Amino acid sequence: MRSLLKSKPSLIYYRDDYDETKMKKERITKIEIMQAIRKGGYVSLDEIAAVILETDGTLTVMQKSKEKQLEKEDFFY
Repeated sequence: MRSLLKSKPSLIYYRDDYDETKMKKERITKIEIMQAIRKGGYVSLDEIAAVILETDGTLTVMQKSKEKQLEKEDFFY
């Protein structure tokens, strides 16, 4: 029952790839993703490792790391 009431963050962009299925399900557009990237102070997707749709509806933009290549597991606990 608890899982029905609480959603989980959703990885909608990762390593130069949009997850079109999740985007459609969550009704998120590429334009909204680009807006979040610009608001984060980034210019290009080349700087971005991932974009996460949080449970409150906000988009979190994760910058690429020079020290470590981030894996999907690094974004969720």
